[in-house]
Amino acid sequence: MNTRKPHSLGLFVIVMLVAASAFAQAVHDVTITGTVTMPSGEKVPGVTVSIKSPALVTGERHVVSDSEGRFVFLSLPPGRYDLTADLSGFNKYNQSGIELHAGDKTDIRVALKPSAYQEQMTVTAVAPIIDNKTSTIATTFPKTSSKNFRPRATRFTTWR
Repeated sequence: MNTRKPHSLGLFVIVMLVAASAFAQAVHDVTITGTVTMPSGEKVPGVTVSIKSPALVTGERHVVSDSEGRFVFLSLPPGRYDLTADLSGFNKYNQSGIELHAGDKTDIRVALKPSAYQEQMTVTAVAPIIDNKTSTIATTFPKTSSKNFRPRATRFTTWR
């Protein structure tokens, strides 16, 4: 019977190693996904979405929404996150205090509102001089053109 105890001990060690391996492979990361839309419901591509957290090694991460307005942050450590979304022509979107624990997956709906568009234009030009008090039409000929002009008849009394 002493020969069976080493087999039982070996089986116990193998079971413990498999259990430890399974625990090591457990998901501890968090995932943030989302969609950027306008208030009308249209999807907005090309939006820079950023997250900030002290839990991140770099402090922040950035992604750009795809053609369907979707974005994904994978393999994030658990912690508290602040999310911002920014695109030219729209108000900046901020959401802070997103608390995520190990294994959490969250989906965030970002609604971007168009910002007020203002443009200033200055036109500078010299106005032509116009006399708006009289309605006279006049033409001035230079002296050289009057010398070249010859009437057809020299006498006005002749009717030929």
